Order: sequence, then C-alpha cells, then structure tokens
Amino acid sequence: MELKHWCAMEKVLAFEKIDMNSSKLVIQARDFCSRWKGRFFSSDAVSALRKTDILSHMVDRQKLPYEIYRSSFELLHEIGKVDIAAAVGLTMHQYALGTIATAEIFDEESRQKRDYFLKMIQDEKLLCAVSSFDMTIQSDGRIKAGLNAVMVDGRWVVTGRKRYQSMASIADILFFTAAISDHSFGLFYVVLKDNPNIAFDTTPPVAFLQETDTRAINFDQVSIAPYQLVSVADITATTQFHAYSLSWFQSLISAAYLGAARAALEVCIRKIATVGSGDSVLKHESAVGRMELQLRSALSLRYAVESVLVEASHTSPAVAMREFSVAAEVLKYTGTQVASSIVSQIRHLGGLSMMVDESSFGRISEYVLYGAMHPRSNSDLESSSGRSALSR
Repeated sequence: MELKHWCAMEKVLAFEKIDMNSSKLVIQARDFCSRWKGRFFSSDAVSALRKTDILSHMVDRQKLPYEIYRSSFELLHEIGKVDIAAAVGLTMHQYALGTIATAEIFDEESRQKRDYFLKMIQDEKLLCAVSSFDMTIQSDGRIKAGLNAVMVDGRWVVTGRKRYQSMASIADILFFTAAISDHSFGLFYVVLKDNPNIAFDTTPPVAFLQETDTRAINFDQVSIAPYQLVSVADITATTQFHAYSLSWFQSLISAAYLGAARAALEVCIRKIATVGSGDSVLKHESAVGRMELQLRSALSLRYAVESVLVEASHTSPAVAMREFSVAAEVLKYTGTQVASSIVSQIRHLGGLSMMVDESSFGRISEYVLYGAMHPRSNSDLESSSGRSALSR
C-alpha cells in the first residue's frame, strides 16, 4: 500500500478513536446537564462534576492535541445548549488545561513541574480557573503587569490585582501569569480555597458576570512554593505562550455560544410547529432553513482547527502556530457572529412572545451578545484583519 494511503488510513482511525472518546464525554455532559440544570456551580454539582471525565480528559498524556480539542468542543457545545453561562465558565477550564497540556516546554525541570500540575488536576479532578493575560510593554521595553512576584526567603510572594476573573470563588485552583522582572514572566498556580491573602471583589451587578462568577481578584503578598512556578520565560517566549493559549480559547469559546444558538433555534422550531397552521409553517421554512445552514456552516469550521492540530507535528512550530491562530480566529469570529445573528433572527421572527413565553430564550438573547466581547473582541479581529489587508 502506498504511503499516502497509509497516512489517510491512520487519520481515519485517529478520528474514529476521537469519536468514541468524545461520545463518552458528551453522554457524561448530557447526564450532568439534565441533573444540575440551573445550579451548575453549586457545591453538590461541582462534586458530581468530579465524578465525570469532563474536568480531567484534557490532561491525559496519551491524548494528542486534536483529540483533546474535539472532546472539549463537543462537551462545551452540549453544555451550551442547556446553560450558556456555565458553558462559558467551563470553557476557561478547558482551554487553560488544553494549553498547558500541549504547549511546548523545552527545559526538563519545567516539564516535570507541568506534569506534576497536570497529574494533580487528573487525580483530584480539580476545577481550574485561568486569569487574563494582563501585560503591557512600555516604551522603554519593560513590562507592566497586573501581578508581580518576588522571591522572599525561598518562596514567591505575589502582589497585585486581576480585574476580571471567571469562576473566581468556585474554582479550586488558579493558573496565572505574573511578572518576575522587567523582562520576564512566570507561569504560576495557586490554590484559591481558604487563602487569607486572596480576596475577591463583589460581583458586578451584571447577570452574565454573576452567573459566570466573574469578579476582580486581589493578591496581598500571597506566598507560593517554588514548585508552583511552572516555568519562567522571557518576553518573547511568554508572548508566544499567550498567543497559543489565546488560540485555544478562541477555538473553543464558539462551542458554548453556538450551543446556545442551537437551543434557541429548537425553541423557535417547536413554537412554529405547535402554534402555526400548515400555511404559516411553510411561510417560515426559508427562515428556519437559513438559520440551520448558518449554524451548521459555523460548526463545520471546527474541523479546520482539528486539521491544523493534526498536521502541527509535521510542520515547523512557527507555521503551526500561525495556522492555528488563523483557524481559531475565523472560528471565534464566525461562530459568535452567527450565534448572535440566529438569536436576532429568532427574536424578529417570534416577536415579544419569544421573550415572554420562553424564559430560556430571553436569557440566551441577553447572554449571546457577550460572545463578541471576549478577547480578542470581534471588533479587534476586524481591525487587525483590515490592517493586514491594507498593508498588502
């Protein structure tokens, strides 16, 4: 058999393996959703979540990046159909661990620390939050960060503030970056529970932020053991790590919003089918068909991300990073735009009755707008793409 046929067969077998793993996780996600709808982040629900593989499948060292990605996307899409806020919150856990588990770490000591961290997540089924990458490069080349770490008596002491932190008081552990000098960053983690030097601000009076438990988090000389510094990198390497983690985030976040759009569309279809007569149902065929095609088109873009991750090992790291970034941006932009568009079309189609009769649609209608705001925001992606096009 020719080499290209062997390669094709290997790819088919790989994707069949992914489908089996994904199906198991999707079933677990459905069971979890049906049981805990409306209180995903209660203490009982989080305890139940630990009994599934939803929190730990990304840290399985036997899995390749594209296996982790597909499983994460499908379970987030499933949860998004039931509770968009919970899906967005859990996206933070999925993308953070997907990034850490698959990022290239070159020195042996950092790899060992990373593997220890991942094993702890896997063994204890910990819920992991990840802080925003809070950094600016000043005109003199120095970095200014929200969190800063210094070594005192053999331990790291971290001080500063993060303005927005999802799952702030729910998560067991926080993975974060902090400046350790004017030109380098450290990748740290810390236990959030019962830490007297970590304080959370009150939740902003915005329903979406309240449901995702997004608030500011303050570090007041938080003492961290040396082994909780996973890696140290200069500004270039840290920026590359940030770009890689951003691609993971952008390639997964659409799963949550498109899941919510699917739920909204199903509400719309049920309403048309049960309330309308034969003629009125026919009148809405094109509108429903258009939204169905838009949804399927957006969802199909995830296969481009999978293909990039499949091929990443066969190309240079720089090329792989660039292709991953491009595919993730397209999926994030298109997915969140389509989700918002579908909800807007349904609102126009059903009028006020959709908001009044279906409480789930009213909530989705309010929350789906946040998809365009996640960094990088859709307006930022448009500006960047426009700049690139005009420079050519």
